[in-house]
Amino acid sequence: MSEQTKEAVQVGALAAAVAPGIALAVQAPISGTLQTVQDENGNNTALALANLGAQVNGQDVPGKPLPLVVSGTPAGSGSPSSWGRVVRISTGTDWANFFDLGIDANGSFFVNSPSSSPSAHVLAIAKGGIQPSTSAPAGANLQSLFVDTQTGFLYYQ
Repeated sequence: MSEQTKEAVQVGALAAAVAPGIALAVQAPISGTLQTVQDENGNNTALALANLGAQVNGQDVPGKPLPLVVSGTPAGSGSPSSWGRVVRISTGTDWANFFDLGIDANGSFFVNSPSSSPSAHVLAIAKGGIQPSTSAPAGANLQSLFVDTQTGFLYYQ
């Protein structure tokens, strides 16, 4: 069996485990170079794979599937300790330095770090967007927040 066939069988077996009936293939053994994954008809998909990465090449077209959707377990559902984390961005596997992205039990988007908890985030944006200070709960510890309109960076005082 050629390396190309072995690679197609391995990717196809993985795809079948995830979505039965879908046979995915790549043209060459997965290496350090991204290569587009083909569907069961040999058509290029939005997915490209390499041994150290993956890429989704999509376009946001109204009425069509989104380029990339990541779904997770909502906070508080399933496991009682579920935080609603969906994506972890890290530079390694020791988890000493990372940021998690997710949606908490209140429906707010959040960014967490190793020092976060389910209720104390690095950054949280309410599902209604950034709210005026007058809507903060009584006793909230507020600080002035500034946005650099050139860079988008946030600063507080």
